[in-house]
Amino acid sequence: MAARWLGASVGLLLTVGAARAAEAQPPPPAHQPGTPRQAGEWVQTFEAQAQIGVQFFPGAAAHLAGSGLAYGVSIGWKPLWLGGIELSYQGANYSTSVEDLAPSVSIFENGVQLLLRISPRFGVFEPYALAGGAISFVNVRDNEGVKHSIQDDMLVKVPLGLGVDIHLQPRNADPTETHVIVGARASYLLVFFNDFLPVTSRGADQMSTLVLLGVGF
Repeated sequence: MAARWLGASVGLLLTVGAARAAEAQPPPPAHQPGTPRQAGEWVQTFEAQAQIGVQFFPGAAAHLAGSGLAYGVSIGWKPLWLGGIELSYQGANYSTSVEDLAPSVSIFENGVQLLLRISPRFGVFEPYALAGGAISFVNVRDNEGVKHSIQDDMLVKVPLGLGVDIHLQPRNADPTETHVIVGARASYLLVFFNDFLPVTSRGADQMSTLVLLGVGF
């Protein structure tokens, strides 16, 4: 319960903070197609990133499934200075907790995720808040013939998160010039329609922390 309230509170604070920061610094004017681009005008940008990190269960499911590897690839489109959208493949690999099931059972997740990002850029730094939806297919690899209550499932998730990207280019460079991006994010994933674990949907909620590496253009 404490982890859920903490995740929600931090997400709300970042969203409010991003909105206030955007108000404090007016967005640059948008570039008008068909006209010469002026210095300081904002143009739509794109990015592609690889992600890797850790995924775990902060609630009741923690005694059934341990933490494990999370990974993914994403593409993003930012038509506005204030934000854009991100589409990604998301995967994870973890195991059941040995204390509950022996031998442990490997669990794999594969899914897709669509996010809305509020991400005003300030020089090379781009802090953001994210929210969206995801579908994840869970596959339980039981090679030992162990009978248990964890099973294959399709999960619906609502990710809420915070992150920051750092654009490795000169501060006043054209954002459409190809450049390297490094970043990090933390997400709380609300899980719905859970038949995967013998706990309530809130008990099956997940958290992930990721580092990101990619290109912007």
